[in-house]
Amino acid sequence: MGRALRVLGIIFCITLALSIVGFAVLAHYGNKLDAETQAYVDQTVPLIVGRWDVEEFMKRVSPEFLKVAPRPEVDRLFRVLAQRLGPMKAYKGSHGTSFMSFTIFNGKQLTGNYVADADFDKGSAAIQVRLVWHDPDWQFLAFHVNSPVLIQ
Repeated sequence: MGRALRVLGIIFCITLALSIVGFAVLAHYGNKLDAETQAYVDQTVPLIVGRWDVEEFMKRVSPEFLKVAPRPEVDRLFRVLAQRLGPMKAYKGSHGTSFMSFTIFNGKQLTGNYVADADFDKGSAAIQVRLVWHDPDWQFLAFHVNSPVLIQ
């Protein structure tokens, strides 16, 4: 009985130590991943929405995005956004977070959810983006523009 408790105690200590190390590694890489994805958003969103440049956007979309929003729909959306909001006057930065997950079917998957705020000639907007990592680049998985101007 005493030997079995000792073995269980050792197994528990090893499991606890591995969990602490694993958590520390994930926390380190999580912070690095957050900084990387936010920098990507802050670099690419102004390029895209500054003049509603559909070509800049299409260079960065994921295959998953194109399955639900083919190119003609994206072209139409960008024309409407350009008409309703106009060119960008000021980019105010983004906020959000990234995620790392592991599944049996997909393996490691990296994603990020961010909201970028900007002012345009005709009003302000919050641009919600969802990113996915497809080696070697981040790509847009979703792209939504929310603005009171679009409701009018």
